[in-house]
Amino acid sequence: MKLMFLLRLGIFFAFLTLIYLSQRFWFVGTWHWIGAIQRSNLRNGLQILWFVGLLTVLAGFLDPMLGAICRCHLRLCKRAFEVQSRARGRADGRSA
Repeated sequence: MKLMFLLRLGIFFAFLTLIYLSQRFWFVGTWHWIGAIQRSNLRNGLQILWFVGLLTVLAGFLDPMLGAICRCHLRLCKRAFEVQSRARGRADGRSA
């Protein structure tokens, strides 16, 4: 039983390491490629897109772990907005 758990844990960490190394390869290579561009406006725009891509990959990885927390928080914010709009006399949430 314990051997099976250790095997599964090893496979899980090997999978995470493989994901990290493959993403690192592409993101570092892209960062160096962008850094070689001479035109500063184009380089800055591509660096912004690079950061957006990095945040998208990170959000996609963390969503299964943190998604329930965020959805719960969004429900609370939506409920607070509904209470606030009803206090103003508008049932549909639009301002007057």
